Amino acid sequence: MKCWVCKRQARGMGFMDGRHPAADPRRYPMDWVFCSRRCQNAFAALYGDWKSQNRCKGDPLMSTTDIERNARRACLKAFGATAERIGFDKPLGAYSESEALAVINAIVTRYSEAMIEHHEATKYPPLRGAKNPVSDPLADFNDDIPF
Repeated sequence: MKCWVCKRQARGMGFMDGRHPAADPRRYPMDWVFCSRRCQNAFAALYGDWKSQNRCKGDPLMSTTDIERNARRACLKAFGATAERIGFDKPLGAYSESEALAVINAIVTRYSEAMIEHHEATKYPPLRGAKNPVSDPLADFNDDIPF
């Protein structure tokens, strides 16, 4: 699942809609999940359930996951290819606006692609006992019908 605020990988933090009674399924929306307390608080502020910033204890900076670190590593080739087109001998401070935007575009595009590739690869949770995650756990269901 992706964080509702920043689209990073969600880490088990959810949100409850207190307007509905406990038995109502609308009380626990499945897509209201978050990667950090910071995103959860941002959503609460947007939703109107603002909580005092003094109550939010902990590190305000978000730690990166392995998935994000791998996506950042994937950006290096895109950055290198763009920098090669511009020229490695030119310092970063001397880039024109269009050259700097080309570098930013290459990095952001590759980062987004890497995150999408990971989320598409893990669209279905792995089955217990399976060595490799399956893309569709019910793909071969017709072959297993006993009658």
